[in-house]
Amino acid sequence: MFSLQPRWIQLGLTVLFFFFIKIFLSSIILSSFSRIVIDAEFDHQESIEIFYSTENYFEKQQSIQSASFTSGKREAQSIKMNNQVARKLRIDLGGHQGQVKLYGLDLYSYFGEKIHFDPQQIYEQFTPNPDIIRFSVQDDHLLITSQANDPYLICKEELSHKSLFFSIIAPCIFSYLFFLLISNFSIRQFPPIYDLNHKSSSIGVNIGSLDGIRGMAALMILAAHSGINKGTIGSLGVWLFFALSGFLLATPFVQHPEKAVSYNFMSTYLIRRLKRILPMYYTYITLTMLFLNRNPEVFRHYLFLQADGHLWTIPQEMLFYLILPFIMIAIYILCRGNQIASIFLLLLFIYLTNRFLTMDVIALYGYGTMLPSKAGIFLSGVLFSYIYHWLYKNSFFQRLDRRNFRMFCSFTGILLIIALIFFSLHIIKTLSFFNGFNYPSIFGFLAGFFILLVLLAGDSLLGRIMSFPPLRAVGLVGFSFYLLHPLLLSLCLTLAQYYFHLKPSAPSLFIVTGISTYFLSTLTYTYIERPFLKKHQSSKQPHENTNL
Repeated sequence: MFSLQPRWIQLGLTVLFFFFIKIFLSSIILSSFSRIVIDAEFDHQESIEIFYSTENYFEKQQSIQSASFTSGKREAQSIKMNNQVARKLRIDLGGHQGQVKLYGLDLYSYFGEKIHFDPQQIYEQFTPNPDIIRFSVQDDHLLITSQANDPYLICKEELSHKSLFFSIIAPCIFSYLFFLLISNFSIRQFPPIYDLNHKSSSIGVNIGSLDGIRGMAALMILAAHSGINKGTIGSLGVWLFFALSGFLLATPFVQHPEKAVSYNFMSTYLIRRLKRILPMYYTYITLTMLFLNRNPEVFRHYLFLQADGHLWTIPQEMLFYLILPFIMIAIYILCRGNQIASIFLLLLFIYLTNRFLTMDVIALYGYGTMLPSKAGIFLSGVLFSYIYHWLYKNSFFQRLDRRNFRMFCSFTGILLIIALIFFSLHIIKTLSFFNGFNYPSIFGFLAGFFILLVLLAGDSLLGRIMSFPPLRAVGLVGFSFYLLHPLLLSLCLTLAQYYFHLKPSAPSLFIVTGISTYFLSTLTYTYIERPFLKKHQSSKQPHENTNL
């Protein structure tokens, strides 16, 4: 395992961080301006438009306009730039031909002294476009004469303040703080790394393949949102999430049916579910809505009565958390621990839920419309949890050749996930109607079956694929990853367009967003999600090993 403990590694990372933060501050601080003052006189009434950019490429949305200059009168117009980054500058001298006298140009910033251009400096450091036929210094001004309707000047050099503090002192301060952090940092003990091998699931053991399934589901959703595929691969990812939740939440009740009528256990169950969802979810809602004064929808989100965009899944989860205790009580009363009877009863519940739990009964507001409950998909996960534990205890399956049985489950599971992905990608147009979005009950049921096959496959090929460390790493922080990925996706797009004027391809957007979302998710998992669950996890009693 790589370690940060050797001092030379810490110093090397600190030096790299110094140059990174220096370049970063230079980009967003030393080239940002609060306003620009233009001292000019026109021989006709005109307004000046300022275009700013980070490259030699200017767009209308990155421009600001002055008030009108009075014809024949020298005026100093102040134009607010709102701390926009303007390494490159273009000055459009209106939309009419004529004559302009420029007396000076000043750029102001909160982060440094003003940058002043006198007539001679404007002449030397700005390039006129072909519409300008005269460009010369005359005593105290720069005389500009245009013969067409689009005269403008472009600054030759990048604009940047000279600031000792932001160029040297601030990067040194941040680098020193960074050094203090990494000098006491252990990768082995960092929760997203440590928990990969030490955390305990609700089954009582850490089954890495379940984290891998969760990671695969998160990446499917990211693939859909980053534009890699226009199909419904995202829906399949969500159904995997739902089925996996049902599978894990049902496990304690399968192992100990009497817990369904235990008030203490049910209270603990509900508190644990709230601790799992609320801290990170409320943090996300507060940062993205409350602080942006998005009232009253923020309060509807707090109460799970509204769910914009990808948040539509959260009320679905919360509804299932509330339904599950009643399902478990009914199974306990009617079946009294008989797992075969419980399986058939669950099949009946799934049918009744998919058939009759329509929007006439209950509807959840999400994605700007009313959505039906997806409880049937969660119950599919519950069903396969019962089947998994029944198989574990069944004497017939105990006598089967484990190696051949696992290979069969591995082969079947690989074919199943390939088929589900194939239909979700809409590769064949005539079959595109059959997908997870149009048939959620079928795809949700098969998602639960896939989870069962992964566990039954053990350490065969399918189990090893789902236990692939990068998949498990994403799955471990999967809830944060799911909540945060649209923000990082939007940020990556904005940065690419604003700073580099690029429209990134879907694969590159997927990779960059995935990596950045993962690293941010490790922080939210460590400092927001995990602290609320740590006390509960440390007090768990070990359960029986249910690895088949």
